[in-house]
Amino acid sequence: ISPADLPAVDLLAVAAFTWLLMVGRWAPLQRQYYDNFFDLQARAFLNGRWDVPAGSVGFEGFLIDGRTHVYFGPWPALLRIPLLAVTDRVDGRLTTLSMLLATVVLAVAAYRLSMTVRAFVRGDAAVTRRELVATAALAFAVLTGPPLWLGSAAVVHHEAICWGLAFTVAALEAAGRWLFRPTPLRLCAVGALGAAAISSRQSVGIGIVAGLVLVVVAAGLGRVTAARGG
Repeated sequence: ISPADLPAVDLLAVAAFTWLLMVGRWAPLQRQYYDNFFDLQARAFLNGRWDVPAGSVGFEGFLIDGRTHVYFGPWPALLRIPLLAVTDRVDGRLTTLSMLLATVVLAVAAYRLSMTVRAFVRGDAAVTRRELVATAALAFAVLTGPPLWLGSAAVVHHEAICWGLAFTVAALEAAGRWLFRPTPLRLCAVGALGAAAISSRQSVGIGIVAGLVLVVVAAGLGRVTAARGG
């Protein structure tokens, strides 16, 4: 096993997620229950509105001044807009593809985060076989934990969580890179990814906000300590 083999381990987990999500068959445009909320929200955005048609989201909607709103963050709906702007043939059929894309983003972000953490802990030390095996096992365990369970149904609730997890891990990785070499561009990346996590699933994204606060505090304390030492 080599560092180049680690993404292949992630690929195995993504393949298992795909098989479970599609109920053991190739059906990327399948329909399930609770799978069209973000399409309705995207259509509302295209029409310059925030509210969705009355009764279209059942008990998941809430009324404000007689208009029905959904509590989900806007990111999954925004992701659909380029496609829904040109066709209505896939309305209610994009949840599976969106969840697959989110899981791929999560796998890539998790791999990059593991490499960033290693750089903190091991620096330029040579990679050992034991380390590679342990890292591969950890990557597989992470991706076959809660993310694999989310593949049990292609529904909007799971879709929102998938994107929240993906962007949270990506934001943590971006924060690690910023700590290595602080630049305005890297800081903007941290903020954008954190905002995307919040805009996907608030209860998941709030974790990255708390994590970033700790990073800021740690970085500030480090600079104060360095200044006093100087």
